Amino acid sequence: MAVTLDGANDYYLRSDGLKSAADAKVGTFACWFRRAAIGSIQTLFSISQGASERFSVTLDASNLVQVAGSNSAGVSILAYPADVAVTNLTDYHHLVTSWDLANAEFHLYLDRVEARGTVVTQTDANIDYTGTTAAVGARSHDATRLWNGDIAEVFFDPTTFVDLSDSDELGKFVSQDNSSNSQGEFLKSEPGVQYKPVGYGHDASFATGARPSVFLHGYGPAFGQNKGTGGSFNMVGTPANDSDLSPYRHHAKWPTPGLRWFMSERSGFLYPRGDTFVEKREGIPGYGQRMGQDELDDTTREEQPHTDFLSMIFQDREDDKEEKDR
Repeated sequence: MAVTLDGANDYYLRSDGLKSAADAKVGTFACWFRRAAIGSIQTLFSISQGASERFSVTLDASNLVQVAGSNSAGVSILAYPADVAVTNLTDYHHLVTSWDLANAEFHLYLDRVEARGTVVTQTDANIDYTGTTAAVGARSHDATRLWNGDIAEVFFDPTTFVDLSDSDELGKFVSQDNSSNSQGEFLKSEPGVQYKPVGYGHDASFATGARPSVFLHGYGPAFGQNKGTGGSFNMVGTPANDSDLSPYRHHAKWPTPGLRWFMSERSGFLYPRGDTFVEKREGIPGYGQRMGQDELDDTTREEQPHTDFLSMIFQDREDDKEEKDR
């Protein structure tokens, strides 16, 4: 689920910094966003030490994604832009970026397409992640450069580099086949060929193999209830719920969605896709609930045919008929 930030008063703040954070040369950030205004610096995520920003993911005045990091002395050691301007105010966009300064590695993908620009700064040193504040939707130390638009599924792991040039690794952050949506943020209208979210697992660790420092999703105050290890964020202002997204899975454990599927994906049976919605074709081992059953998939189990379930229903009806005839 997503929140709508007004660009004036709304953001999410952690005033104690991220729990268990440590300086590092690697990191991974991902989120979904939709813009409501362009042409100004707007912040998706920020970490500051006192009055000095140490790490940020922003869109700049030229509408380019910018990833920036500094060391503990406040010296810039990472500055990498995207090469594609994001000016669309209608659609959601997916961003995922990962870096390894020790090996001069940097990846940035927008809507599943590589969008890495020309490096400005990339130094073999530790980024200072141990700031005193962290924020989503604003620069954390002074509440400026506020985000104007929608944000969903903010993911930050300051301990892991992911080689996003590997399509399988990229597919852990955004769907590859355009036909599934395992995490739960989707447009109410039929999305056609639009890429979709994927499941991060019950502890949000599937993408990188470790529980991230930050994983925010939901509505209102619930958005700030961090499923990662870094501690919860407080809601500032009155962020609205994005009315274009349907809340059919509210938690990383994915409650049963019932019939809330894309029209093109409905099977016509009582429960789409058989007994489980942990979908085989995505190959995602995950924890889910389906028809009242909990299941922990080591290797995602085969979907059961609908015919068995329907046979059970029709057999019950026959039994009822025989009972009445007696």
